[in-house]
Amino acid sequence: MAVMKQAAALGRGQLTETQLSTAGQEWKAHWPLVLAGASGMSLSSLSTSSFGVMMVPLEQALVLEPGESV
Repeated sequence: MAVMKQAAALGRGQLTETQLSTAGQEWKAHWPLVLAGASGMSLSSLSTSSFGVMMVPLEQALVLEPGESV
């Protein structure tokens, strides 16, 4: 009977006391992984956004007209 109540609670998106403590322990143990993943995603987008800033000086240095390619 207890298993059925637990399964019903999980179906509604509710966590039991044991699962809450387990989730807290998991975050406590693996928060550096989440931080590393978030940092990696941020740094990967940095190269894309900085490329647009460097285009004007590159166009001026290479004397390119708009629409012209190298």
